[in-house]
Amino acid sequence: MLSPRRGRDELTPTRRGSPTTCPGHLPRPPSQRRPDGSPDDVDRDIFALFAVMNENTTHYLEAQRTKLAKPPAADDADFQEGNKMHSINGYVYGNGPLMTLRQGQRVRWHVMSMGNEVDLHTPHWHV
Repeated sequence: MLSPRRGRDELTPTRRGSPTTCPGHLPRPPSQRRPDGSPDDVDRDIFALFAVMNENTTHYLEAQRTKLAKPPAADDADFQEGNKMHSINGYVYGNGPLMTLRQGQRVRWHVMSMGNEVDLHTPHWHV
């Protein structure tokens, strides 16, 4: 959710999610669904948001920067680059929950990527 007062500045510290609107989530005839209403052609849905969060744009930056023992200059290039966090579902450094799949499992992926022309976090799979 974006604030009308802060707009893009609040995007970094807020939670995000992807709205799901696809045929797989519309009501299906009983012959194409399980008793619980889930589609019978998919075993699992996985949601993944790949995003670069630029923490240089947050209104918390100055408060955080001044807490450091040797605060870098706000315009220091290395400091600014270090504040660009490449995340998957909001987790960085590979510390998020594992997306464990089993061979033969039918999985529907819902993938979204956010960034700009300089910093994209592009999804890819290793087979």
